[in-house]
Amino acid sequence: MNHLVGFLLFALMLVGAIYIIDKVTRAILGIKKDSKSSIHVNKTHANLHTLLMITLSTLYLVNHSYNVISNKSAVIIFILAIFTFHSLMQLIFLRGSKEYIISMLTGIILSTLVGITSFFIA
Repeated sequence: MNHLVGFLLFALMLVGAIYIIDKVTRAILGIKKDSKSSIHVNKTHANLHTLLMITLSTLYLVNHSYNVISNKSAVIIFILAIFTFHSLMQLIFLRGSKEYIISMLTGIILSTLVGITSFFIA
């Protein structure tokens, strides 16, 4: 039960960090939120995102069983893969928009925060 509570608190902190990183990077770079940008830019993006999430979750569980790399590294790779994919989809499908910059910076900053946090948490 304690692991579930810890995981939920960690997930809540990640969501809060994503929100704060988004607002701060938009303010610093002066990039306005594009009305066309949402979680998924189109149906292809949504389907590929679902496939990527299933694949990465499966790889995480396999890694957890066989311990190929540390779980902390796997989470960082997971975050970078998701945000990199999202940035590429925005770059391809939202021509003229700079949303991909925000997505990429959010992924980089978030994975750095997770890395630093995991260094201090045993």
